[in-house]
Amino acid sequence: MNRKLVSEFAIGVVLLVALIVGGIFLINNAKEIAALDAAEKQNQMMKNNIVAMKNARETKQQNVEKENTACSPHYYEGEAGIDGWFVSEGEDGIIIAIKKSDVSKLPAVDAKVANNAENLTVKLIDPTDEIKSQIKASSEKSPTTVKIKGYAEVCEQPPLVSLEPATVAFKKRS
Repeated sequence: MNRKLVSEFAIGVVLLVALIVGGIFLINNAKEIAALDAAEKQNQMMKNNIVAMKNARETKQQNVEKENTACSPHYYEGEAGIDGWFVSEGEDGIIIAIKKSDVSKLPAVDAKVANNAENLTVKLIDPTDEIKSQIKASSEKSPTTVKIKGYAEVCEQPPLVSLEPATVAFKKRS
């Protein structure tokens, strides 16, 4: 055999082996890169889920704080003559309906309640016998005027009104 031909053949075999070994390393490297990318994507998704859960927890906590704040009683004082009529009576007061036009006379009634299509019902907690009889004799067509001095917004019940200032009337109830 020709020496030149043998050396070219040997170089060809070496190049072929180098290409095969390089291809194997290239394929393994691509698999490792794909595995690392998948792990990185999974890690990023877990981080996003953790952030989303944290945000949801904070939002829930803020909503609970708002509910707790919204449910705390608020007491107001101010004298107002309101026209109202008898709705019902309980052990702790008389429920009266206030004319829609007089709702705005109450202290701290928000615009949403004042613009409501219906009349506002409130509980008069300390009616005297005279006022109790006047209210019971009243109706929507002939309301009676009651002079109130105290107003309270208490959770999950109608607003409370009093003939006495709020600091006196609602302190008795506590």
